[in-house]
Amino acid sequence: MHPHMKRIDDIAKAAGVSRATVSRVLNGHLSVTPETARHVKRAMEQAGYVPAVNRRGPRPKGKTIDASKVRSVVLLLMGHTHELLEQPSVRRLLAGFTSSAQASDIHSALIEMPDPMTIPQVVRDRTADGLMVSGAQSRPEWVDMFHPIPFVAEGGAALPDTVFDHVLVNNAQVGRIAARYLLEAGCRNLAYLNHDAGHTSFAPRLKVFQEETGSAGARLRTYELPDRDLPEADYWTTLRLRADFTELIDRMLADGGMPDGIHVPTDQQAATLHALLRERGLGEGLVTISCNNDVPWLSTIHPRPATIDMRGEEIGRQALGRLLERIENPGGDFTVTLVTPRLVLPES
Repeated sequence: MHPHMKRIDDIAKAAGVSRATVSRVLNGHLSVTPETARHVKRAMEQAGYVPAVNRRGPRPKGKTIDASKVRSVVLLLMGHTHELLEQPSVRRLLAGFTSSAQASDIHSALIEMPDPMTIPQVVRDRTADGLMVSGAQSRPEWVDMFHPIPFVAEGGAALPDTVFDHVLVNNAQVGRIAARYLLEAGCRNLAYLNHDAGHTSFAPRLKVFQEETGSAGARLRTYELPDRDLPEADYWTTLRLRADFTELIDRMLADGGMPDGIHVPTDQQAATLHALLRERGLGEGLVTISCNNDVPWLSTIHPRPATIDMRGEEIGRQALGRLLERIENPGGDFTVTLVTPRLVLPES
């Protein structure tokens, strides 16, 4: 663990608060009660901790950074590997971020951070003007990990207590689009299959999907595999997907047979599902909907099914715009920006 983060953990434990609360005290957030702030500061004194003088917080008037002078921004992919960079949805996110940076005459770079505790040199040296952090569920300790570089988080779900900016797809709307598409297609015997139950974006989508289909009186069976201690890239190999979906399909068939409509969270999962069903002579007339609008995966399914476009390029563009605003106004309120997904209809 990074020494600074370990010290924050010790202070949080001594004060009986969360690490996020310690960060807010260090950053001067007004949301912390005076009593809590006193407990945290007393723990700091007892630990002999002296906070840096350049903590985040409102700058004096006239001292804000001119965003037009920004020269370097970094898209930091946490936990990602080169295998995941081959995913079309990740490439679209990167394209939106880098093309917007180029249009503003800003140098952009992509840096992988496979180990979330090994901080890249560009962060340690503070050579970047700003960061877009992608590929992992947001964590409050990022406030201290990336300090003093301004950053915006993309992906996963926003923290309940917003301590930095987020730009995300509207996951609730994803679940709503999937449910309404299947219901409008006349499907009433539905199934949801997912081999990665630990994925933070999938859970809120499933919740709304369940609510929408339940309120319409449809039958929904849900089959998921639990989170496993595997590198993220290993979840998405062909062998892993085939093994996982073989298990999910077996469970579904033993638990009531084939449905008339299936929702899966990604187009890659949909491609695996359809391939395995074809091998068993199943799936004729089945209606499916997945997510990402990844043409390479959808093109393996005939006819091509419906999907939901997460609009990765728009997320990348809005993330850069929000990052420039944060650089110019480091003391402003933190925001959560939701990008609306869109339905892509199947081939006729």
